[in-house]
Amino acid sequence: MKKQNSSIKAHLLWSALILLSLLAVCAIPFALAQRQAAKRSVVKPNAAANMYLPQNAPPSTGAISAQAQLPNISRADLPKVASGPGVPVFRVLPQPKLPQVTLYDQLNNPGTISTLSQEFPDFPTFSSDLADDFVVPGGQTWNVQSVDADGVFFNGPGPANSFNVYFYANNGGLPGAPVYSALTQPYSVVGTTYTVNLPVPAILVAGTYWVEVQANMTFGTEGEWGWTDRTVLSNSPAAWQNPGGGFGVCPTWMPKLAVCVPTAGGPDQVYRLNGTLGVGTPTPTPTCSGGGGYVISQIGGSI
Repeated sequence: MKKQNSSIKAHLLWSALILLSLLAVCAIPFALAQRQAAKRSVVKPNAAANMYLPQNAPPSTGAISAQAQLPNISRADLPKVASGPGVPVFRVLPQPKLPQVTLYDQLNNPGTISTLSQEFPDFPTFSSDLADDFVVPGGQTWNVQSVDADGVFFNGPGPANSFNVYFYANNGGLPGAPVYSALTQPYSVVGTTYTVNLPVPAILVAGTYWVEVQANMTFGTEGEWGWTDRTVLSNSPAAWQNPGGGFGVCPTWMPKLAVCVPTAGGPDQVYRLNGTLGVGTPTPTPTCSGGGGYVISQIGGSI
């Protein structure tokens, strides 16, 4: 009887060992799976439904990129009539080389604002003219060979493609009939002063005249050029016009500061005329009304 009981106990013990072995075999893979799942959860956690994760973003297609999806910020505004206040970087130029001398000098007292004087090929209705007056003393004849005008770029980096230079007769304190023009001329620049050498001298007898320096520039790629305002008044105030009407003011010549550009930085412009005295015979033209009864003239150019 005792032998039979011992046999039963041995059989039960053996069965228990087999059962424990089976449990161990099943538990080990389950534990490994749980460990791997824990590792994966550390590397790539589950994100909330409304959270943006870059790794979950759809791949870009074609030329579309994250940078291209940013707002397109561009300078799409229209030309402005004057620059904002700035710090003048005006430099005094050396005297012209002989035989040229300084015939007239307003290359001083620069303001911090520049007024538009530009021809726009892409915005022609905004093309504007700016002119300032000077006096050729009695008994003298001036051969103007170069013009220095101080100015700055704004609403764009520049540079100017070329410059136009005009001389006008006086007409009651405003520019009158043109007496000389030199269009699309090359230039040199020192600091903020632009020098235009005239291909043919403008020969002017005694009297009052107006000079215009105008940049040729594309607004869309180069911006605007403004002629530096002068804080001191000499003779009559500078005059401005916008014949195309883009600015809605001064379609004909009117005083710059008092009427057309009240935000200008002064009544006059910063410039200098260089050339020689008393050479050449002027070609007479009709006397200009309101100009004091003098004869205006010009040689070698087209009126």
